[in-house]
Amino acid sequence: GAAVQVGAGSTSLLRSTAGDVTVNATLRKASGASASVQLTAANRVDVNTGISSLGGVFDTGITAGNGGIGLNASVNTAGGTLTLNTTGTSTQTTAFTTGTLTLNGMGGTHLLSSSNVFSTLTGSTGSITLVNRAATTTFGTITANSLQYNGAGTSLMLNGAVTVSGLLSLTTPGSVTQNTAFSAGTLDLNGAGTSYVLNAANNFDSLTGTTGSISVSNNRAMTSIGQVTTSGALTVNATASGSTLTVADMVSARATSLSAGTGGIALNAGVNTNGNTLTLTTTGTGSQGANGAFTAAGLSLQGTGAYQLTNGSNSFTTLTANTGAIDLANSGTSTT
Repeated sequence: GAAVQVGAGSTSLLRSTAGDVTVNATLRKASGASASVQLTAANRVDVNTGISSLGGVFDTGITAGNGGIGLNASVNTAGGTLTLNTTGTSTQTTAFTTGTLTLNGMGGTHLLSSSNVFSTLTGSTGSITLVNRAATTTFGTITANSLQYNGAGTSLMLNGAVTVSGLLSLTTPGSVTQNTAFSAGTLDLNGAGTSYVLNAANNFDSLTGTTGSISVSNNRAMTSIGQVTTSGALTVNATASGSTLTVADMVSARATSLSAGTGGIALNAGVNTNGNTLTLTTTGTGSQGANGAFTAAGLSLQGTGAYQLTNGSNSFTTLTANTGAIDLANSGTSTT
């Protein structure tokens, strides 16, 4: 269809109070001052032709009911904000480009897996599955049931409070850092060579992932680890005074440091540091189960707790310690 030009400095609204809104004409903002367009439908909104700007920010808001949102053509806000708000499902067949992406809608599902580009993510919704190809990205305040993020940039910063009741999964090849703590059920960290430095007062139940290096702190009473594979160092600090840390599935890393409070450390699955040092620190008890043997070049036992590491399949060559009582088995051929 023909193009519709939106004037600079204007606010435009297209609304259906009972049914759907379908965009079959290109929406193009005139060059000049910032403008905005709002597409609102009681049921569903489909964007079948492009939304773009000839110059200046073009904020775009799309609100739909249970029928959801379909992005079937490109949307470019020229550095502005794209807001998708639905209690249904938002999907796309074509990527969007925006400064800020805001995903809202109680119980909504956002399935946005094209090669999108955005610099900031915020929202309050149900579940989010999202692909981003921007070089640097910041997470603002986000509340969701699940968030699965796949990025291609060199930097991801968690700058706002991120609260995810279920799975928080991050995949990116760059570095991931934070200024503000997050809360999640399962924390899943992925990306070849990625460096995760997440040492705020975070709260999560379990850690999984395959990545470069991880340094993470958890202020929840119980921390579960595994399956985790890293090509670099792994550091997990359970920081609450009475905290418990459990290795529940296989861990393969380089230098590995695990710490917990009076609840202690339980090795219920194997740990392999691939020729590096395993450091355990606790004010409680360090224990291990039948499947919890470790393999390390060096073993360092720290804290005021007691260690009962009597699995006969343990293997290490060097022991250092500054702790309480130690009961230890080693199948290695020599120990110093």
